[in-house]
Amino acid sequence: MENVNASVVKQLQSEGNKILVSYSAKWCGPCKSLTPRLENISKDYPDFKFLKVDVDENREATMELGINSVPTVFIYDGQNLIDRSNGAKMDSYYKEFLDKIKNNA
Repeated sequence: MENVNASVVKQLQSEGNKILVSYSAKWCGPCKSLTPRLENISKDYPDFKFLKVDVDENREATMELGINSVPTVFIYDGQNLIDRSNGAKMDSYYKEFLDKIKNNA
């Protein structure tokens, strides 16, 4: 997963990209376990961008998005928010939303 800042996410959204963004922190245990799982999932979704944003380095965006726990995962189809979830969910949870976007393309 590519580490980016919140402005990169907004730019990619405006370009119409399909994106999964994990808002996380270096000190977060569940974040550390979720990242490799999302990287593994990304192999099955080459048309999606899988990104990671550090909440401590992007405080303004974190507040703007109302993120109060990590990990928080957003799935976007361009500008459209498809899902927002708190905590590390099972892989099948993320795949369900990614498949919906993939199949509607």
